Amino acid sequence: LEKNLLVFPEPKTPSGALGSAVHKTIQRIYNHLKNQEKLPPAEEILSWFGEYLKDERLNQTEFNLMLKRGQKALEVFYAEKNGGFSARDKIEFNFKNQGVVVGDAHLTGKIDRIIFSDAEIIVSDFKTGKAIESWSVSDPYEKIKAWKYRAQLAFYKLLIEHSRDFGGKYIVNKGIIEFV
Repeated sequence: LEKNLLVFPEPKTPSGALGSAVHKTIQRIYNHLKNQEKLPPAEEILSWFGEYLKDERLNQTEFNLMLKRGQKALEVFYAEKNGGFSARDKIEFNFKNQGVVVGDAHLTGKIDRIIFSDAEIIVSDFKTGKAIESWSVSDPYEKIKAWKYRAQLAFYKLLIEHSRDFGGKYIVNKGIIEFV
């Protein structure tokens, strides 16, 4: 109740701070691509990440640990996805003012990346935690995690297909969880 409905503020964990800094860095990569019409150098991306992580107010030990973890993750992510960035994608798209209503429920949320492909949209969510190996796992904790990821992608489908800007124009047939 307090966390999900009333949205009481709570302190970020170090891993939450890492996730926020990584998301802001990826958003800045896309903004750079749209404004400069080219991708930034990897060194600049790592510098941005360090700036965003400093803003998260971690103690020095946590900061150092998350800085190493995040830099390593972003180096790999950037090298692997370098050709997969498109200025056409929408990043951190907020549905707050999209008038999404399903039944009697007013829905809102933010999608990390919206990929356009003709009359179809692919939704993508960035994760900084440990990757799941498949959707069908036997470990109970991993099974719950996979279920939550699937539910999140289904919710994104509802947001897109019932929104002012995309509803009736696009369908969502694919969702991606991208582990950074």
